[in-house]
Amino acid sequence: GAIEAIYMSGDVIITEGRRTIRADELYYDFTRKKALVINAVMRSFDASRGIPIYVRAAKLRQLAENKFAGENVTLTSSEFYLPQISLNISDVIITDTTTIDERVGKVSDSSYDAQMRDVRLKLDDKTIFYWPIMRSNLQRPDTPLKSVHVGYDNTWGASLETRWYLARLLGLLEAEGTDSTFALDYYGKRGLGSGVEIDYERENYFGRLLGYIIQDSGEDRLGRTDSRKDLEPPSKLRGRFFWQHKHFLPYNWQLTTETSYASDENFIEGYYRSEFNVGKEQETYIHLKRIEDNWALSFLGKGRLNNFVDKLEEFPSAEFHLTGQSLFDDMFTLYSDSEVSQLRQRIGEKHSIAINEKRFSFVSHRTEFDMPLYSAPFKIVPFVAGTFGYDDRSGFRRSLV
Repeated sequence: GAIEAIYMSGDVIITEGRRTIRADELYYDFTRKKALVINAVMRSFDASRGIPIYVRAAKLRQLAENKFAGENVTLTSSEFYLPQISLNISDVIITDTTTIDERVGKVSDSSYDAQMRDVRLKLDDKTIFYWPIMRSNLQRPDTPLKSVHVGYDNTWGASLETRWYLARLLGLLEAEGTDSTFALDYYGKRGLGSGVEIDYERENYFGRLLGYIIQDSGEDRLGRTDSRKDLEPPSKLRGRFFWQHKHFLPYNWQLTTETSYASDENFIEGYYRSEFNVGKEQETYIHLKRIEDNWALSFLGKGRLNNFVDKLEEFPSAEFHLTGQSLFDDMFTLYSDSEVSQLRQRIGEKHSIAINEKRFSFVSHRTEFDMPLYSAPFKIVPFVAGTFGYDDRSGFRRSLV
């Protein structure tokens, strides 16, 4: 009859392409698609990096057709039994999550989910990094460390900036379309800081979340002049929170929200200099709009979280715009813009501008009628336009004396 299982003992060697597996013992159940390999050493070759990869395991198991487990696993690029640098894992379960696209009948790109326990990065026999639980998709390096930057200057002193894969640190599987990073930094003249940055994108929405906090024992140096040097922050505990989100809703509605908070006026300029120089203004708002053909309707609510900035708050504002509307068989063209707002001008706590900070109403409307005339080779457009504005704070009145 058909062979249902096989057992091999001794110097077992299995070769497939560039992959070679050596083991003391091997058992394979063909009917249940399960296997057990004792004292396994697998050698493969990473063509992109041009280096061999060795995986050693006390036990390797095939639990199902797409699920594998290993005990006391060592991953290294050295063929020696005691490698100089290695990644050691007490237990790992790897699931092949590759699927078949039923629309085209083809296998999708290979994908995996690896759950690891007691992960150690070793130099010779010394552990230099340990993490109890880790999860990986095996598409990037298996360690949670993303990048390291070391430097020194007069403002920060000796600095060590590290970035980590947040999902792996938490033992979670990174959601599709999400990139999460944990920051852990040390600055000799400033202190220890940490934060999180998450970028996400789906079919109908995308966004970014950023948070950072530091116990700052130093001073800001924002420029070369004396007024911009050696600035002591108002509090040693400093940081920021930023969230930006855009959502595409039914019927062509779009919702955009942003929240921005900073501990003090100089934090973003000092710690995020590039963003301060070329990035957009830090704002807190919610904006809902719809654009159809030649008209648009929008609602904007805007508030102030940072009491050190000047800000025009909106509670909310509503706008309607109509552009290039044909009238009487293109004899005339109509343009119309309308706005109704409830506003309040806020002044930063250290700014000396004297202004009324009470809420006020603002209304404006502009209508324009064009009458296009064509007389080759000339195009003439006579028009008539009218504008109306109202501000119950008397903002349109100006005294010249």
